[in-house]
Amino acid sequence: MSCGATFVQEKTETLVFDDEYWVINESYSAKNVVLATGAYDMLIKEPYIKLRGVWGHRIDVTTTTQNCCSVHQHVSISPSKNGKIAIGATHNVHYHPEKNQEAYNAEQGRAELLKKASQTMQLENVKVIKDYTGLRSGSFDYLPMIGSLVLSSETLLTCKGSLHTKKPDYSEYVYYPNLFMINGSGGYGFVLAPYLAKILTEHILHGKNISERISPARFFARWAKKR
Repeated sequence: MSCGATFVQEKTETLVFDDEYWVINESYSAKNVVLATGAYDMLIKEPYIKLRGVWGHRIDVTTTTQNCCSVHQHVSISPSKNGKIAIGATHNVHYHPEKNQEAYNAEQGRAELLKKASQTMQLENVKVIKDYTGLRSGSFDYLPMIGSLVLSSETLLTCKGSLHTKKPDYSEYVYYPNLFMINGSGGYGFVLAPYLAKILTEHILHGKNISERISPARFFARWAKKR
């Protein structure tokens, strides 16, 4: 599927819609754009889109202790494989790489993981060989956010009389053209991401409806009612 595709890794500074295309950094153009920015700042600023950032730390360790099964208690401990097990992950709602002035203390994070793991099993001759850190992104109703983004300024003007109904009609809202988001998987990204990507792909390519329960529009509806 990736044959002929070009992968570009670049910090996106600008995203502008011009003549049916989205222009990225004044260098690239695309008919469709999917925002998968996690809990980091979005290029498109909409007041109803709010995400929880949960920082996480996982480690790979070598140990002489043999563990035959996956254990989930204070943290998850994977089965032994070639003398190596994975321990993780922490949930830190107070650290955000864009908001905290100090750098993340990896040594302290390792100590926390090993302490929690020791409450489940005694690990002998432990040596940390690799760290994994990152910012999970979660919504405030704990469901993911998949689909088109509501253009709030236009929708407030065109749907002013129907924004306070008990059951809003999302089809009446004004949306950004060909702009989608996939976000808010929380700590279940590895499980949910492939399924959510399939849902979004079928929506973009084949017009298949996305459940209103996971549409970003649900947050616009709640936000608009409070205005």
